[in-house]
Amino acid sequence: MTSLNPDPLTVSLVQVAGSLPMFLFALPAGALADTVDKRRFLIGAKIVLTVVAAASAMLVWLDLVTRPCCCCSRSCSAPAQHPPPRHGSP
Repeated sequence: MTSLNPDPLTVSLVQVAGSLPMFLFALPAGALADTVDKRRFLIGAKIVLTVVAAASAMLVWLDLVTRPCCCCSRSCSAPAQHPPPRHGSP
């Protein structure tokens, strides 16, 4: 990110966008995961992640990447990169 824009505010916004979804959605996602079919839930999450990754690749290919696009892409993909711990596992 520093190669795109060396501004400290921009770099920090990208970092905040990466951790904010985990902070906001961890408890609701855990409750949802306990009430729905886990297999369907995982498949749906992977489909959403694939769509976001494809949209990000398309924006980069078309040279339309902006600061909000980087923050949105980072915040949408962060929960998939840091899954919650499994209960009962050592």
